Amino acid sequence: MSPSDDILEPRHKDVLKSIIRAHIVTGEPVGSKTVSRGGGLDLSPATIRNIMAELEERGLLSQPHTSAGRIPTDLAYRIYVDRLMGRSRMSPVQTHAIDEALERSRGEIPELLEEASRQLSRLSSHVGVVLAPEWRRIVVEQLEFVRLGPRRVVAILVGRSGVVHNRILEVEDPVEQSELDRIGSYLSERYHGWTLPKIREELELRITQERETYNLLAAKALDLGREAVKLARADSEVFIEGTSNLLNSPESFQKKYKIRFHRANIPHHQLHIQSENFRNLF
Repeated sequence: MSPSDDILEPRHKDVLKSIIRAHIVTGEPVGSKTVSRGGGLDLSPATIRNIMAELEERGLLSQPHTSAGRIPTDLAYRIYVDRLMGRSRMSPVQTHAIDEALERSRGEIPELLEEASRQLSRLSSHVGVVLAPEWRRIVVEQLEFVRLGPRRVVAILVGRSGVVHNRILEVEDPVEQSELDRIGSYLSERYHGWTLPKIREELELRITQERETYNLLAAKALDLGREAVKLARADSEVFIEGTSNLLNSPESFQKKYKIRFHRANIPHHQLHIQSENFRNLF
């Protein structure tokens, strides 16, 4: 069972916050003297050392070597982000800048998420990381199909959150818009409130077991429905902007997370990070 900040005493939380903030600034192990001098805590160095030892026992701090101070663990950072760092409000200027940037986007999900990570990086002067929603968790509100050509159809999926997803499908036989309207209505009514994996599993089963008993329209509905909810990828897509800001971070941080930059088939201002440890922070 992972320790929770709920079982930490107030002074343990204060010491942990001071250590994390010092480590963020320096990237170096933090000793009790550093906490005592710069933490603004009414605690003696001996008391701080004892608290640091207790935090280490709880898996919130680690010691690189015997003579060094402590560094926060991933769990400590998780608790800090979730409970200890507090919430800050954006200024009206920042809010307006974000609204304007998102309004300039065309409404495509990848573009919106990319812009969100860009604005997060710009306002924080750090790395902006945005995690796209997992396809497998999307709950379907409505399915529609629009004819692009005799054998090309765009499937439009509206999730419960209001986010719209679409994908272009190739069909074997020519299809008219009137057929697509009936298929969309049938699938929306039948699978409203279902998740994508559940819909796909059901459609695969029906196609296998009952296809011979269905008429042509029903067969098309099953086929189109299956392709529309096909999961494009198992993992969520991650949008990262401003990785070059890490070059301004402490050298020890760069060394610890083995950050390497390389150009890819993306705009020149974007960079990818190859670091398993860095990704695990999120």
